Amino acid sequence: GVPERLDLVSIDVDGCDYWLLFDFFASRYRASVVVVEFNPTMPHDLLYVPPRRDAARHGCSLAALCALAEARGYALVETTLFNAFFVDDGTRSALVAAGLVCPEATLDDLHEVTMGTALYQLYDGTLKLHGCKRLLWHRLPIDEAAIQVLDERRRFPFAPENARPKQTRRPKARTPRRRRRRSTDALAYGLAAALVGSFLWHRGRAGPRA
Repeated sequence: GVPERLDLVSIDVDGCDYWLLFDFFASRYRASVVVVEFNPTMPHDLLYVPPRRDAARHGCSLAALCALAEARGYALVETTLFNAFFVDDGTRSALVAAGLVCPEATLDDLHEVTMGTALYQLYDGTLKLHGCKRLLWHRLPIDEAAIQVLDERRRFPFAPENARPKQTRRPKARTPRRRRRRSTDALAYGLAAALVGSFLWHRGRAGPRA
């Protein structure tokens, strides 16, 4: 039969690894070292547990595995790109005493997310990608244009020009050139008549010269 105490257990099934580890911890078996595969595209602050069915090929986050293992008395001591290494308390103490494991090491110390895809937003609503811009297991590029929520007329909704609507000025009515010329001639004739009339009036008051 299979001994209840094992040196090493390795779980790598490309999908429901989290639930196999869950069931292992719930069984009567124990192992000094447990190696489990995780999804390397997920950030450390994400606790992602996939649906419990074999058809759901999602993978789980490293943080979710750490939370499950720590609740069962196991600690993370090392990682590779896809795999996490957990050890029980006794094995960890021996590794720390031998100087092979740093007791203060954190998740960020033990693993760097080099295959993650980050999404950030610009003020005008544009969505941008940072990091890995490919579907790793399908070997296809991620098209930024295809993930946009708004169309190409994106703009910042709190921009100053939006807060103060522009006032449209009504164009001045232009007088036709011929009409303007007639108005100018009439004004000139009127001024000339006024000057002549004023001259004659003053001359009449002065009387005839001797």
